[in-house]
Amino acid sequence: MNEKYKELYELSLKVLEEEQQRTNRLDEKASRYFSVLSFLIGIYGIFCSKIIAGCIPLKGWVDGGLLMLCFLNFAGLVLAWFLCFAVFRQHVIVKIPLNAEIIKFFNDNELLDIHYALAKANKDALVDNRKISDRKSSLLANTYRLLSGVMIFMVLIMGFLGLKTWCQKNLLKNGGVEMAEENKRQDKPKEDVKPPVYDRITEGYDPDKAKKIEKGVVEKEKEKK
Repeated sequence: MNEKYKELYELSLKVLEEEQQRTNRLDEKASRYFSVLSFLIGIYGIFCSKIIAGCIPLKGWVDGGLLMLCFLNFAGLVLAWFLCFAVFRQHVIVKIPLNAEIIKFFNDNELLDIHYALAKANKDALVDNRKISDRKSSLLANTYRLLSGVMIFMVLIMGFLGLKTWCQKNLLKNGGVEMAEENKRQDKPKEDVKPPVYDRITEGYDPDKAKKIEKGVVEKEKEKK
């Protein structure tokens, strides 16, 4: 009969240790997430400062959308950092003690009762430790979801940056075409421009020519009058 409860005690102890290992694995994963998030927040802060400098003052809806995406993405990173940090929050893990009370317990009880009582204590400790592990796992799952959202927003930010660059190039191209057309119009002469009246210079004496010149001078004076 004692062998049965001994097996029960060993099984409960093994399950309790596995739950402790699960908690340790969650802490290790949270530690990696925390390091990555700390690095990303620093890099993303520099990235956002350059985007803000390029978008202010706002020149259109593209700049406004880009600033909004950057703000939401940064808020998501910070929130994920705090969730990951919450995994390291101080918590109480239930373990088998080794003190005067446990020694007295062994001295006052038979081996059969000891195995059975410790198996029940391990079961209760497993319930409490599993709640802590589940809470840690939930925090890490929310952190992972936030990081997934951050990556999606990063893709949107890259798309808006590309759209902003395209708009700027297209604006410069249209401005260059308009300037070229304006210069082309300026280079073309006006058809209705009247040329100046040329002077008539007499190089030799020609009575007929002199009369024509006098006649032309008279006509000019009449036009002036």
